[in-house]
Amino acid sequence: HEERVQGGPRGKSIQVMLDAALERERHVDELVMQLQPHPRAEAHRAAVFRHIKRMVQHVASGEKPQEDEGAVAREEEEMQIHRFGSVPLKTYLPHGDLDVTAFAADDKWLQKLKEALEAQARQDDAQCVVSGVYSVPHDLNRPAHAEVVKVVKCQIDGISVDVSANALGGLFTLCLLEKVDHLVGDRHLFKRSMVLIKAWCYFESRILSSQNGLLATYALETLVLCIFNLFRPQLSTPISVLAKFLEYFANFDWGNCCLTIRGGVNKEDIRRGTVPDVPETQDSALLLNDSILESDEHLKAIMLGPKEEHRGFQWKNLNICDPLSNTNNLGRSVSRGNALRIRRALVHGWRDLSAVLGDPSGAKGTIHTFYKYTMRTLTGNRPDVGDICIAAHFRTNGTSTPSCRSADFSHSQHSQQSFDTGSTMSRSSGDAEHTMIMSDEEDDKEERSARRDAEGGNTSLNTALNAILTQPTAHWPDVAEAHEEAGGSRDRRDSGAKSGDSEKEGERSERSEPSQGE
Repeated sequence: HEERVQGGPRGKSIQVMLDAALERERHVDELVMQLQPHPRAEAHRAAVFRHIKRMVQHVASGEKPQEDEGAVAREEEEMQIHRFGSVPLKTYLPHGDLDVTAFAADDKWLQKLKEALEAQARQDDAQCVVSGVYSVPHDLNRPAHAEVVKVVKCQIDGISVDVSANALGGLFTLCLLEKVDHLVGDRHLFKRSMVLIKAWCYFESRILSSQNGLLATYALETLVLCIFNLFRPQLSTPISVLAKFLEYFANFDWGNCCLTIRGGVNKEDIRRGTVPDVPETQDSALLLNDSILESDEHLKAIMLGPKEEHRGFQWKNLNICDPLSNTNNLGRSVSRGNALRIRRALVHGWRDLSAVLGDPSGAKGTIHTFYKYTMRTLTGNRPDVGDICIAAHFRTNGTSTPSCRSADFSHSQHSQQSFDTGSTMSRSSGDAEHTMIMSDEEDDKEERSARRDAEGGNTSLNTALNAILTQPTAHWPDVAEAHEEAGGSRDRRDSGAKSGDSEKEGERSERSEPSQGE
């Protein structure tokens, strides 16, 4: 500190490192702000959800689609239809898909929905543009194995949509991740980090796509959850979470261990198809520790998981234990070659990021070069809204104000107005208030619908699901403004720190490109 004040050589070096760290954080915050859910993307996905919901209700009831909201509301009592996955969690990428599930006595309506979508795809004057309709498996009327999830897939107005039946596990996962985000806090650090890591896995390393034998989204979410559970006190920014993510999993013994949210479990310890629970040690500072799991009734009920049948934990090429089921391997779809590819990508990613973080001059790379394929993909129009462009700062090294081809919309000008439509969450004394945006009225109505258990017998489970789903799902605060407020104290301590404006086609892989829906 004395050398820094006196302007000595070591003090100047420390000043350069601090300036570089602040600049990296600003660039990461700008990147996350461009990747995070946009108000127009939210509105677009909400419209797609309302359309597919009307179609599901119509094929399930055998009547014509109801266009008026009153008729839709009357049919809600007969069939519960919900979104799950990254869209209600607000961690989807611009290319992300929409997962929808409907709860009914059986799944015979799935084949009718597929036929209705195919018919709509052939219409020239349809209300929405439908294309790419198919199902897994192809014949939905044939009996399938208990672990085979029947899904109808399609594209509606440019958004990939997956529709399944009675996916209670998806709602449990949504509840768990939303609860973890509340526990982590810090302006939705968990969700911001999730988007940053997901972008690296999808655009840079191309290891995110369960349909191509790579990581599934839920498996990646479990990896990020593991990092927060083990190292929460060390994590303060999305870039620190990314660094710890790559460091930990680049050195993880994937060949002999199964990953759980509490660390690794040796292969020899997995007996009778069940991964044993990792006990909490006296030195560990787990986010989801035993005391929290015992005291929080909602979280306790969620961690019990849905009562789904699995054949037992099967050792595969990449082994990731489902946090809600000790018998479910989330890495079972990863092939041997892709498992090696994932491990190499993690090692190379950690090596490259270490070089970026350790070189304040930027000679060995910057955040822009580390996310070069992400920037190339997002340069131009956002695919989920049509005409919103990436920040000009990332294209021209000029101003960081996002540009837009549409003259009536600017992300930087209208984002705060959108965030003002929600509630304000006050933090402890000395912290800034951060404004949150709520989902639109229609979505709140859907998420408030009481979640009925498939068998209707678990009271504590229903209580937990209702408590989580009835909480209004909030957007994140404006990252640029929040960074300016939260980082103001650091900037004031360092008068020499720089203050800046806050605010796909990369090279094709030799292997098949991950699907757009993932």
